[in-house]
Amino acid sequence: MLVLAVDDVPEMCAGVKRVLNKAGIDCDVASGYKDAMQMVADKDYDAILMDFQMPQVTGLQLTRMLRDNGFNKPIIGLTANPKKYSIEDMTSAGLNAYIKKPMRKTHFDYLKMDANTTFFSDQLPEPSDLNLNQYAAVVDIDYTLGITDDVGFALDTFDDFFNALPLSLIHI
Repeated sequence: MLVLAVDDVPEMCAGVKRVLNKAGIDCDVASGYKDAMQMVADKDYDAILMDFQMPQVTGLQLTRMLRDNGFNKPIIGLTANPKKYSIEDMTSAGLNAYIKKPMRKTHFDYLKMDANTTFFSDQLPEPSDLNLNQYAAVVDIDYTLGITDDVGFALDTFDDFFNALPLSLIHI
């Protein structure tokens, strides 16, 4: 799978690329609408992750431009504030879905959605099997949930930490 991530903030592009690459998903990045338009003309992307808030041309405007130029695969918006936009604005622009930042591993299945499918809600649903209790022996779950009520984000953070821990211990 080849995904194009479009965001005007280089650190966000690098972060999305790193997370997707780590999951075995190839990812190119575009820093704005001109780069994105050229890259889509040059390559056959399976999906696009589109930041909403960009200077010059917003993510919704760029989505319209891409649809007008014949891009017919999933375009998924990335935003920290989805309530700022109406579902009508998003669907009329041509978005298939949006992901509320931060993007997590549990969202990767939405990159594979059918291009004719749309899904909009406050936040894409999480798998029902998310369970922090597997870390209860080594992590203070109550403290964690006091910091964030986003169980999926906490679980991804713990997974990343505990997966990296053996490699880190080798260097001690």
